Amino acid sequence: MEGIKKIYINSDGGAWIKEGMNQLGSIEYVLDEFHLSKYVLKMTSHMLDSKEDARVGVCKIIRDGTKKEFDEIVERLEGCAKTESQLKRIQEAAKYIKNNWTAAKRRLWRRNGVCACSAEGHVSHVLSSRMSTLALGWSRLGASKMARLREWHYNKNSMLELVRSQQVR
Repeated sequence: MEGIKKIYINSDGGAWIKEGMNQLGSIEYVLDEFHLSKYVLKMTSHMLDSKEDARVGVCKIIRDGTKKEFDEIVERLEGCAKTESQLKRIQEAAKYIKNNWTAAKRRLWRRNGVCACSAEGHVSHVLSSRMSTLALGWSRLGASKMARLREWHYNKNSMLELVRSQQVR
């Protein structure tokens, strides 16, 4: 680790990740793309025709602005909320972003070797789409095997070749 200048951790900001970073030393936390996008979408989904402009504005303020400016745009978004649930969604998303402010800024700056990580999106797309769509219960063994099958499939490997390579029991 002596030759490594800086380590960035792409994360959702979970306490266990932050604690692990404290244990390891000079690691910088970067809010992962999946979670930042999720919460920006939560804040702006009620904006109908102007939601794309609102998303761009929110991201610009996170990247270049201050928490005070962020609070101001949050107030404007809250002013456009038509229901209590929309208001609650905006407030929850804003709280999450403010709790991960520096990490969100790092994500949007994209400087000094900070790069995106698609792990969360892949987990959601590859595993959750198959394993949680239906009300299914999975054993550890079954879940592990299904995860490997999904990985095999999404890495463009032949399922037929996999079957042919299996030992007959």
